[in-house]
Amino acid sequence: MNITFGAFTNVDFEEAMEVYCSAFSHEPWNEQFDDLEPMRKYFESYFQSSCSFGFCAKWENQLIGIGMGHIHPTIQGIRYSLDDFFYTSSISRPRNRYSAFKAYRRKV
Repeated sequence: MNITFGAFTNVDFEEAMEVYCSAFSHEPWNEQFDDLEPMRKYFESYFQSSCSFGFCAKWENQLIGIGMGHIHPTIQGIRYSLDDFFYTSSISRPRNRYSAFKAYRRKV
């Protein structure tokens, strides 16, 4: 699996809404999405701030995950705080970190 990472921009909003729905329409959230306009407004308003920054993960040029956060100054320097992170439910979810590590090691 070749996953690439890049900046999350307004070009990705439509596909990101599909990923968001996929992520949160299953257990444990079971959300229903009858109207996607509030989600579009959320993405648009979130990125109107110059301190907001998001990244996306793509597999075979298809969006599979999103991270959204903001950059802010601290005493130690600039820090990035992750506010929201979600990925499509079609990705298999390992039961724990150890099994994910074992799967990764088998591929290496």
